[in-house]
Amino acid sequence: MSQNNTSLQPVWDIPVRLGHWLMVLLFAVCWWSGENHEMTWHRYAGYGLLGIVLFRLYWGVAGTRTARFSNFVSSPKAALNYARTHIFKSNYDENRPEKAGHNPLGAWSVIALLGFILLQIGLGLFAVDVDGFDGGPLSDFVSYDTGRLCAEIHEISFGILMTLIVVHIAAIAYYKLVRKQNLVPAMIHGKAHISQSEAIKATPWLRVLVGAAVAALIVWIIAK
Repeated sequence: MSQNNTSLQPVWDIPVRLGHWLMVLLFAVCWWSGENHEMTWHRYAGYGLLGIVLFRLYWGVAGTRTARFSNFVSSPKAALNYARTHIFKSNYDENRPEKAGHNPLGAWSVIALLGFILLQIGLGLFAVDVDGFDGGPLSDFVSYDTGRLCAEIHEISFGILMTLIVVHIAAIAYYKLVRKQNLVPAMIHGKAHISQSEAIKATPWLRVLVGAAVAALIVWIIAK
């Protein structure tokens, strides 16, 4: 991104950044606990991850400008056009300024990751083990065969989710090595070199509390 006529301005609010890193942490705990059959840890990490995803979906509607889906989600055609003109073009101008927030390809990456995480959690809620003794909190509402099917798809979707995560990390590496843009610091301190007109406004903390309370209530009802 060009730094001409730009300065370090806020681009990601605290809920977006905190939610991002909590998802990374909780997903790692889910993976570790599942691999080591620590199902209590697996269950609680899944509950936490569900709460974060539910809040992020809410924040995609009620959050600051760069957090809102309406601001960054575009059509598949726009994403392909972006790939053709920005990613695959050999004479790409790295000084060309870009819009603050997610680009069209990054937007679909966010949607895919959120969607598959939610699918993964949803399947886990109904899944049961081979013996039928242990299962998700909603497994009593389905038959054993349905619970086993959910468990099997749960494993398959995990592989797809891991692939999406690898692609996500590869994209960050590409921007760092090829485009000379380090995207990670902005997701830590929340600022990037953008024009002042594109900077986000202060975080609406009342809306944060409402969204967090609703997400926590939904998780509590499911886990109860």
